[in-house]
Amino acid sequence: MIQGKKVFVLLCCVFLLLLGGCGAKEVKLDAAVTADKLASEVTFKDQLSPLNDKAAFKLFGLDDSTVVSQKVYVGTGATAEEIGVWECKDENAAKTVQSAAEQRVKDQTQAFANYVPGELTKLKSPFIKTYGKYVVYVCCDDTAQVQKVIDSFTK
Repeated sequence: MIQGKKVFVLLCCVFLLLLGGCGAKEVKLDAAVTADKLASEVTFKDQLSPLNDKAAFKLFGLDDSTVVSQKVYVGTGATAEEIGVWECKDENAAKTVQSAAEQRVKDQTQAFANYVPGELTKLKSPFIKTYGKYVVYVCCDDTAQVQKVIDSFTK
């Protein structure tokens, strides 16, 4: 009887170890590749153009103390459509970048409220997600398209 319990406990331990290995895989994104794919595969009404790093840092109030690499696309100003993908120094830095993206949405909401109120719909539910040390922000009409692109990198 005691030996049966030992075998049962051993099997439970093996099962738990195997189950622990089934967790979410580590996400690794290339900011430029991801942003470029989003720009080409998600439908946007506006013509999006990439910003250089200096302009992107200024737009989001960030700097290279938190960001390793980034790619940001902005529209002409006629819409609130934008893309931002950042690889951050670490997960704490990613929280800072996510907050910056959320602040950008608040700023855009104020800017478009009287300018182009039709843009407020997409600003109410932008795609802002953190994957470890990566942050993805997309303001568009169809965030399901965004999720499909991100899933192609993360699954």
